[in-house]
Amino acid sequence: MLHTSYYHIVILSLFQLIAAPAFSQISDAIGSASLSGLACFKVTVGDLNPELQRDGLKAEELRSDFERRLHAAEIGILTQPVWIDTLGGAELYVEVSALKYSSTQYSYWIRASVLQKVSLNRKIPRETLGATWSVSAMGVAGMSSITDKIKEQAGTLLDRFIGDYISANKPIKR
Repeated sequence: MLHTSYYHIVILSLFQLIAAPAFSQISDAIGSASLSGLACFKVTVGDLNPELQRDGLKAEELRSDFERRLHAAEIGILTQPVWIDTLGGAELYVEVSALKYSSTQYSYWIRASVLQKVSLNRKIPRETLGATWSVSAMGVAGMSSITDKIKEQAGTLLDRFIGDYISANKPIKR
């Protein structure tokens, strides 16, 4: 019986390894396509863990870094929370979560998502908000380097967003 349980775990693990890349490719294509036609973004950084703030990470700095890099890539920025009512507007939402698991180490998780108005196809159509594009990263860093490591990883996620955005909004050749 115990042998059978291990066998099932191995089979499920192999299935995950095989299925995850295929799902990821489909999901990535759909997510990238959802950026088509968007013109501007409100950058929001979620609430940061108080320990991270004490160790030097500031949400305002992270938001400013994102806005500066979006501006350099010629992607529009909204500074007001009216993105939801702006045609072609969306929110680029950045979440950072970290757990200090010793006096000198953190494990962290970062996700960047695009939130926009979406329509649900029902008998009576409904508008709601949905995350239509998302990437994330995880890692471990020492207390002395956690701020730099998170900024670096967040920058990598932003690079991915900028690449996907530019790819989805290429000018149509006639």
